[in-house]
Parts: sequence; C-alpha cells; structure tokens
Amino acid sequence: TGDWSSDVCSSDLEGTGSSTPCLLKSEKLDWAALHASRKFTKAMHAPQPVLPAPFDIPFDTILASDVIYESTHALHIHSTVEQLLARPPSPWDATAAPWEESAFWLSIPILETHAVPIECVEEIFSGVEEDGKAKSDWTLGIQSATDELHGDAGCRIYRIGWC
Repeated sequence: TGDWSSDVCSSDLEGTGSSTPCLLKSEKLDWAALHASRKFTKAMHAPQPVLPAPFDIPFDTILASDVIYESTHALHIHSTVEQLLARPPSPWDATAAPWEESAFWLSIPILETHAVPIECVEEIFSGVEEDGKAKSDWTLGIQSATDELHGDAGCRIYRIGWC
C-alpha cells in the first residue's frame, strides 16, 4: 500500500461508496497549521521542525482537487507543498541517487465563483518573487495548465513542480 494525505477525514473517504478496495492509507492534513509553522520558523530564523510520519519523508506526487476558495488557501497550500514535495538533488552532489521529477497536481473548477482562486494560484505559483525577479533557489512554479471541459462544467488542472 501507499501513503497519502488529505484535508478530509478517513471516514469521509471510506464513505465514498467505491466498491474498489483502497490501497492507500490516509492521514489528516491541516494546510493552515503547516503554513503557520513554516511562517513562524522562517520569521524566527529557526530550523524547520521535523514533521511526524508520514510527513517526515517527501512525497513524489501530491494531489489536490477543489481546495482553494480564498486567496489565503493558495498561500497555505504553496507553503505545505514547499515542505512536502520531494526536491531535486543538488547538482553538486555526486552521490545523489537518480531523481524522478516530483509533481503537485492541482485541480480547480472553472466557475465564475472560482475566478479569484485561479488568479491566486497563478500568482503564488508563478516561480518569481514579488519584485518580479526569479528566485535564486529551487521554487515551485506552474509547469502546465490544462482546461478539461465537459459540457457546461470543467476544471483547470495544473502541474506544479520545482523550477
């Protein structure tokens, strides 16, 4: 089985009515708490805290769907993904194992009510600082955005990774 995280409870996931056995284990994930923890440690110039299992090991893939309703949610998710998505090895590390690119996949409904969340995601995951300069270290950026439309409904699917 694999591990994964969600902002919904395990009982919610089990109640989806799927007849397919779940091969994944879920853990409760509080995006806002992880963001607040990172913000505090950065402000205090303190080392990042060691997160409890399963969050102590970086994830190769993170999935999120319909989770951004306000601009602060995009900030929380960016901060969380920054902490949990596996980073590329240093180009100077000759002992690093081969690296398979990690990705954060984010799906947002294409609705009039989601115009602001889409703008926030595209700004926060732009890969540049507020002054318009590229960040000097690895940063999260949108690598692709695809609109999946089905009649009157649809969603925008972002592939976000390290740039």
